[in-house]
Amino acid sequence: MIGKEADPVLRRIERDAIVACIGFAAIAWLVAADRLDAVIGILAGGAVTGVSYSVIKLVVDGMVSVLTGVGGQARGVENRTNRRVIATVMAKFVLRYALLGLIGYVMIARFRLHALGLFVGASCVVFAIALESFRVVSKSRMSS
Repeated sequence: MIGKEADPVLRRIERDAIVACIGFAAIAWLVAADRLDAVIGILAGGAVTGVSYSVIKLVVDGMVSVLTGVGGQARGVENRTNRRVIATVMAKFVLRYALLGLIGYVMIARFRLHALGLFVGASCVVFAIALESFRVVSKSRMSS
């Protein structure tokens, strides 16, 4: 997830989501009755969210590069080439749902992972976004 990102807010959200996932797994290890199942469920839920986020980020970056002509493409490139690239990017986006469905099926039906743990792990990004929102609001209140 974390790479060369131009937006420091996205970097912080990515980092906070990873830290939250590990932190929630540690808390589950301390308080859950079925420790290992809960921890694996949380980490797996975080991994699914990370895969989903990475694919969305890849699709958005691809669409932006095609539509703006960035990434080695000039404005004079044939329309057919742009359509092919757009079709490829959109196919990746649609296949994301198939991949997530398959991963969810395998985790719940085959591996029998803890469903609440999966939910908590998948919610780590929401927690990270809420934390970033709190930072922005508290920063604006302090500067006022």
